[in-house]
Amino acid sequence: MIDLRPVFQIPHREMDPADLPAILQPRKGRYGLIDYEKVFLTRH
Repeated sequence: MIDLRPVFQIPHREMDPADLPAILQPRKGRYGLIDYEKVFLTRH
Protein backbone atom coordinates (compact mmCIF):
# COMPACT_ATOMS: atom_id res chain seq x y z
CA MET A 1 0.00 0.00 0.00
CA ILE A 2 1.23 3.52 -0.80
CA ASP A 3 0.05 6.40 1.34
CA LEU A 4 0.65 9.88 -0.09
CA ARG A 5 1.10 12.77 2.35
CA PRO A 6 1.97 15.96 0.50
CA VAL A 7 3.45 18.97 2.27
CA PHE A 8 2.92 22.28 0.50
CA GLN A 9 5.23 25.21 1.16
CA ILE A 10 2.53 27.86 1.17
CA PRO A 11 0.60 29.38 4.08
CA HIS A 12 -2.53 27.43 4.96
CA ARG A 13 -4.78 30.45 4.45
CA GLU A 14 -3.65 30.75 0.82
CA MET A 15 -4.47 27.17 -0.16
CA ASP A 16 -7.81 26.34 -1.71
CA PRO A 17 -8.59 22.63 -1.28
CA ALA A 18 -10.35 22.64 -4.65
CA ASP A 19 -6.98 23.35 -6.31
CA LEU A 20 -5.49 20.04 -5.17
CA PRO A 21 -4.80 17.43 -7.85
CA ALA A 22 -7.36 14.62 -8.02
CA ILE A 23 -4.87 12.07 -6.64
CA LEU A 24 -4.78 14.08 -3.40
CA GLN A 25 -8.57 14.16 -3.09
CA PRO A 26 -9.50 10.53 -2.44
CA ARG A 27 -13.17 9.77 -2.09
CA LYS A 28 -14.09 7.60 0.86
CA GLY A 29 -16.98 5.88 2.46
CA ARG A 30 -20.52 5.22 1.48
CA TYR A 31 -21.16 8.76 0.22
CA GLY A 32 -17.86 9.33 -1.59
CA LEU A 33 -16.81 12.29 0.55
CA ILE A 34 -13.43 13.87 -0.18
CA ASP A 35 -10.79 13.25 2.49
CA TYR A 36 -8.51 16.28 3.04
CA GLU A 37 -7.00 14.91 6.27
CA LYS A 38 -3.64 13.90 4.76
CA VAL A 39 -2.65 17.20 3.18
CA PHE A 40 -0.27 19.36 5.18
CA LEU A 41 0.58 23.04 4.76
CA THR A 42 3.23 25.19 6.35
CA ARG A 43 2.17 27.72 8.92
CA HIS A 44 3.54 31.22 8.35
